[in-house]
Amino acid sequence: MRLVALLFCLIAAGYSCGCNMGGSGAKLSAVGNYSSNQVKPLSDRPRLGIATFKVEGESLDPNANLGDDAADQFAQLLGRANRFNVINRGEFHGKLEAQHLNDAVRPGQLMRATKIDGIDYVLVGTITNMHVTKKAEEPGMMQKAVDFVKRSSDNKNIIVSATCGVGFQIIDPETRDIVLTNNSELDRTGGAGELGLNMMSQSGADVAAGQELSVSREDRVQVMRLAIDDAIRKSMPKIDRFLASQSKSSPAQSAPGVAANPNSTTMQSAPAQNIATGVCPVCGEHNDPSVKFCRKCGAKL
Repeated sequence: MRLVALLFCLIAAGYSCGCNMGGSGAKLSAVGNYSSNQVKPLSDRPRLGIATFKVEGESLDPNANLGDDAADQFAQLLGRANRFNVINRGEFHGKLEAQHLNDAVRPGQLMRATKIDGIDYVLVGTITNMHVTKKAEEPGMMQKAVDFVKRSSDNKNIIVSATCGVGFQIIDPETRDIVLTNNSELDRTGGAGELGLNMMSQSGADVAAGQELSVSREDRVQVMRLAIDDAIRKSMPKIDRFLASQSKSSPAQSAPGVAANPNSTTMQSAPAQNIATGVCPVCGEHNDPSVKFCRKCGAKL
């Protein structure tokens, strides 16, 4: 009886501890949830074209098209941040093709300065140091006790170790000026369920504890999505500062001196008007265009 009581105490403690386990970053199910304190109407947001990403690092199947996946994930997640009018990869490359600019952009790089109709900025990015492993967890004493009580022979917890770097630049295509750049790297190890990943590709199979499991393309895409979300979160302060600076320097809001001195525009434009009409800039008296001083108030014309 004492053994049974001890066993159930251990099980209860295991469930209690399990409730508090968690990673340091967002789970896959939570990605794309960003603050919206900078929301503007879609028509007022800069138009940002997303180019295919360059994928470096781990040897990958060249037909996997992870660069396209990275661009599509970035466009989708950044679009949820409501900071840009995001032009997704397909539409962006369609614009390039229609304007015969296919050679202007390559994965991870803007090749030359050029005007792209319908685009204010171009985002190019790179995926680096991507490495994903997964294995069946080696159960400790606690898990063995839980499995014993539940009589579950296929209750396998998958442990995932993943690294993935994300670097991107936002570029003015007409000048090739880099207006914003950011680099970050995701480095996570934890249970697939804990990270919100669905990686049980061998569910139901007889998997030995500690056995290495194959990593699929879908596994990599899930990890890449976590890394891209992490990169966007970390770059959000930079993005907001950039957009704020653009708002301050927009033509509609930048007219030095006019706001401080409402008459400065009149004073600056008066000489040209005076030469043609002889109108006094001080009192408004109409004078002969040939005279140098106002006949009414004596101000210099």
